[in-house]
Amino acid sequence: MISNGSADDRWTLRAADRALLDNKSGATRLGFAVLLKLFHAEGRFPRHAEDVPAIAVEVVSRQVGVPAAAWAGYDWRGRTIEYHRAQIRAALGFREATDEDTAALGGWLGEQALALERRHDRLVAAARERCRSLRIEPTSSERLDRLVRSALHRQEEAFCATLLARLPPVAVAGLDALLRASNPTPDDHDTNAAPGPPALLALRTGTGQARLQSVSEEADKLRHIRALALPGGLFDGVPARVMLAYRRRVAAEELHELRRHPDPIRLTLLAAFCHVREREIADSLTDLLITTVHRIGTKAEKRVEGELVADLKRIAGKPALLFKLAAASIAKPDGSVRDVIFPTVGEQTLHELVAEGEANLTPFDQGYVDLLARYTRPLVQLGTPASQLNTTATGLVYQQLRSQAAILGNSDVFLMCAALAFLAVPLAFLLSRGKGKGGEGAG
Repeated sequence: MISNGSADDRWTLRAADRALLDNKSGATRLGFAVLLKLFHAEGRFPRHAEDVPAIAVEVVSRQVGVPAAAWAGYDWRGRTIEYHRAQIRAALGFREATDEDTAALGGWLGEQALALERRHDRLVAAARERCRSLRIEPTSSERLDRLVRSALHRQEEAFCATLLARLPPVAVAGLDALLRASNPTPDDHDTNAAPGPPALLALRTGTGQARLQSVSEEADKLRHIRALALPGGLFDGVPARVMLAYRRRVAAEELHELRRHPDPIRLTLLAAFCHVREREIADSLTDLLITTVHRIGTKAEKRVEGELVADLKRIAGKPALLFKLAAASIAKPDGSVRDVIFPTVGEQTLHELVAEGEANLTPFDQGYVDLLARYTRPLVQLGTPASQLNTTATGLVYQQLRSQAAILGNSDVFLMCAALAFLAVPLAFLLSRGKGKGGEGAG
């Protein structure tokens, strides 16, 4: 379908155009004028009357003095329209495309396919613009469509063959192994264990919830892809749209369909998929680690804060307990512990004091050790080297303690603000009542 365009510009007849209409009348005059303006605007002839915008017929009919209804009488299959096309081509300096022109256009399209992201619509538009710049009438839409598809097919075959030549044997073997059932892990003691699913299925899956298991799974995917040892710069210059198209194709096709592809196409698809997935997994793993560490820190902080609060409560009560013990002992020096001490302090409280005194660390030191341990265990599961465990965990604990110390350091400010707020409410209430009474007295 030819675009409507602007009636004032595209369909306006000029002096040179009118000179070509001198010996024509009726439907022939209107049909020639319409074809002339369409070819001048688009660089091609419409193939059917339905391809012509109605506005073009109306505007041109008014200029040539022929009713628009005469357009229906224009012959699209006779010798007249062929003569009109030849006359228009000659007047505008165009010629019909030859077989050599078509072959050259196909080769040119193959060279432009990658730069135009292998988009069929963009290649068709580029082919028509190329013909127009060469003053060649483009072939029919159906033939141009086949020409573009053929150019895309040849370009993909050449691209895949070139990429396969750059892949080392180790990478080829690793990519093909993605489509085969995986062998049992070395840690599996069952010698009769069945093979696992193909590794490609795991690489297709998305990221799970923020937890240690998801971090481990994503890290395994990343290690698997990097173990393929794909050469650096393998896809330099390839548009991102083309890479995403390869990735979606691998994600959508069944495994048996991927296996049926010729070696160059199959390996190119898998290599492009792994190239894109490596970046996706690395980004998601970073986000997952940040979220997981934050959740671990939040849980550890709440748990240790609870324990420290409980310890602080026990420690704060020790002087009072000592005073009660001393007073009860002096009052009844000859009494038994069960009769004098237990009713004053409580047997359970004494057991807790003994347990606390027998510990090697104070409650504050023990809380720090517990907090350090709660950071260390997840770091071990995340694969942190043993030589870095203590340093990393200590750094995380230090950051947490700094944030808590900052809050405690401003506690006096918080108390002062609370006191001012406590005093401001009754003061505002009294002032408002005083103003009310003053107003009544004035009245």
